[in-house]
Amino acid sequence: MTQSTKQQVLNKAVELGGLEEVAFALNAPSRLVEAWLRGVAVMPDSHIPLLAEFLCKHVGRHEV
Repeated sequence: MTQSTKQQVLNKAVELGGLEEVAFALNAPSRLVEAWLRGVAVMPDSHIPLLAEFLCKHVGRHEV
């Protein structure tokens, strides 16, 4: 199964900061973030700005 772009970006965020930190940044339970990653649920578009902010904060710490 091919991952959506949102899943790919979310997966990169988890690689950079860890599941719990991403869940905190998105104001979502970690189980829900896991469901988004697996494609069982779809991350709402309203969370994209929060995900982008998280990534911007972590890009300087790690190579993307």
